[in-house]
Amino acid sequence: MAPILSLYSMPCQTARHNSQALSMDPSRLHVTGYDSPASLPANSVKYINVTNKCKDMQTEENGGEYVDTKIWEILEINRKTDLRGRIHAGENYHEKEIKVFVSDVDQEPEKCKSYLLLPKSIFTEVRKTRIKDQIGDPLKVQKNGDIWTTQKDKFVKIFVRK
Repeated sequence: MAPILSLYSMPCQTARHNSQALSMDPSRLHVTGYDSPASLPANSVKYINVTNKCKDMQTEENGGEYVDTKIWEILEINRKTDLRGRIHAGENYHEKEIKVFVSDVDQEPEKCKSYLLLPKSIFTEVRKTRIKDQIGDPLKVQKNGDIWTTQKDKFVKIFVRK
C-alpha cells in the first residue's frame, strides 16, 4: 500500500527564489534577486513613516486607559491629596461629571492626537464602591469643592466632562 501522503499529492507549481511572485506585498516592495537590494517605490514614505503612537493599551502587558480630550478636560491641579484622602477641585465643578486618577509619582500623561494615555501601572481610577474588586459610581464634587478619594497622600489627575 502506498504511503498516505502520496495519495493526496497533487502536482503544483513552485516559484524560484528570485521570482517576482514571491516578493509581492501591499506596499509594492519588490526584491529583484537573491543578492539584489530591495527597491522602494517613490510613494513608500507614507507607508514607512506612518506609526501608530496610540497603542491599544488594554492589550499591553501593563494595561491602561485613555481619556478623549474632546470630551474630557483636565484640571490643572498640581497637588496631592491630604492625609484624609481629600483634594479641593473648586465649587464651580459641583454638579459636573468627573473622573479621578491617582498615582504614587507625579507624572504627566502622554498625549496622542486628542487622547491622554494613562497606563494602569502608574495611574488608577478612583470610583465609589463599598465592595472590593467591583466598579462603582464615579466620584462627586461636594458643594464646598472637595473630592473625597480615600487615597491618602497621592498625586491626582482630575478630568471634567466638557
